[in-house]
Amino acid sequence: WVGLVKEQGIPASAEFSLQEVVGEPIKIRQWTIDKLPNDMVSIDNAIILTNSNRWPLMIDPQIQGNKWVKNTHGDQLKILRLSQSDYARMLEA
Repeated sequence: WVGLVKEQGIPASAEFSLQEVVGEPIKIRQWTIDKLPNDMVSIDNAIILTNSNRWPLMIDPQIQGNKWVKNTHGDQLKILRLSQSDYARMLEA
């Protein structure tokens, strides 16, 4: 698609960076302070997460994203575990 864009005379860079397009450096700096790893994939995922209308499924084997979400949104979170007896009731609330 980059070739088509250039053929039409639309200015475009050769490489795409989500951080440069919709990232906010001050927010990104705060995320790294809140324990988000300072790599491109983690920051791109955080940008997608913060610009989403719904919470996405997070697969986080190293628990880095989990720590970041807790540090960033801890007071707004409700943490549930499947082993809780009132799991379904709490999920509906």
